[in-house]
Amino acid sequence: MTRLLSAALLCAVLGAVSSMSAVLQAATLTVTSPEDNGPGSLREAIENASEGDLIEVGPIPNGGVIRLTTAELLINKSLSIRGVSEDRPTIEGYPPIFGSSDAVLGQIMEVVPGVSVSIENLRFAKASGFF
Repeated sequence: MTRLLSAALLCAVLGAVSSMSAVLQAATLTVTSPEDNGPGSLREAIENASEGDLIEVGPIPNGGVIRLTTAELLINKSLSIRGVSEDRPTIEGYPPIFGSSDAVLGQIMEVVPGVSVSIENLRFAKASGFF
């Protein structure tokens, strides 16, 4: 009976340690480029991120502005995106949509249903609708 309890306790401890290591494996990816895609871009960081990762944005050259030029950002996994510079990086929308006031507006991101995204210390500009 003692061996059964010891084996059960060992399995429970190993299961708990295994669960904790999965939680501790979240990575931090860093965005340093104002470009829409390529090395150091926000789009690349989102594509390379795994479930639960943190993406830190900034400081960004070009006045801290990331201009989306190809498409909105697709977020299909739960993650956190956080601006790390004092002047809060700005993400500008794409594609341009002309409204009645002739202001250029666009979309910034699409979050897939069921996905949880935390966004902190970022600005959004030239955006319309839900993002």
